[in-house]
Amino acid sequence: PTAGRSPPPAAAARAWAHQRVIIIEPDQVWGDAPLARDSGWFTDALREADLQAVVVAPVGVDDEVLGMMIAARRTGARRWTDGEGVAALELGHDLGRAIANAHATQRERRLLQELRELEETRRKFLRVLTHEINNPMTVIAANAEFLSHSEFSDERDRRRAQAIVR
Repeated sequence: PTAGRSPPPAAAARAWAHQRVIIIEPDQVWGDAPLARDSGWFTDALREADLQAVVVAPVGVDDEVLGMMIAARRTGARRWTDGEGVAALELGHDLGRAIANAHATQRERRLLQELRELEETRRKFLRVLTHEINNPMTVIAANAEFLSHSEFSDERDRRRAQAIVR
């Protein structure tokens, strides 16, 4: 389509909003008035591609339109039936759920990886913190042990040193 025509994604959004498919045949577009204004362009495109008809089914989940799928019939084939249109719309629902599930799985994997990285960072932090605390504590404990048994310490200093050692 040229400038001024309704882009197909907008048509898919309208079709999703109304829960219907768009059927395009030579000289006729059903299900979307803005596209119907370009029926001449579609007629030429269908003839050039040797197609009898095209059904455009929106693909989505909940209120989100994810895209569209297009199925075509060659020239000489029968027309799309209402039942086939409903089936195409249901396929759009199923495909939309599958795509949404794939996105959710990808997001879940990404978040799980982030959690693993955070857990590793936490462990590293605790190892460093433990090491940094233990170094001065070892020196303090060794000196307190020395003072608690030293003949140069008075009774009050020995009691204090023993309290530190405990």
